Amino acid sequence: MTNETNRVATDALLTLGHILDHTETGRDAIHLAVVSVEAAHMLLSNQRIGLGANGKATANLPPEKKTGVVDPFLEEPVQKGERFWMVLKPRTIYSLRHVWSHPDFPDEGEAA
Repeated sequence: MTNETNRVATDALLTLGHILDHTETGRDAIHLAVVSVEAAHMLLSNQRIGLGANGKATANLPPEKKTGVVDPFLEEPVQKGERFWMVLKPRTIYSLRHVWSHPDFPDEGEAA
């Protein structure tokens, strides 16, 4: 295997959130970190948000505290108290893993 195939960061992940120049062509696939959160108030799809002092998702924060966006694929607003996927900003996580399930093993967080 070459270094090219073992890179952790892809070209798209490195440039996501930036305007691309003419040399950026083609396709890529990326992982984005998501976390299930509760809305502190009504939120809109793709709205920049962060977690408030109460641990709930809010847009009422300074820009530097907004660590992600409301699920950009939602077609209707998230109402106060509803749960949804918060998509974290690219390049802000330092560890990434996949979670899986198998009938012979308890799911994470379940008692063995």
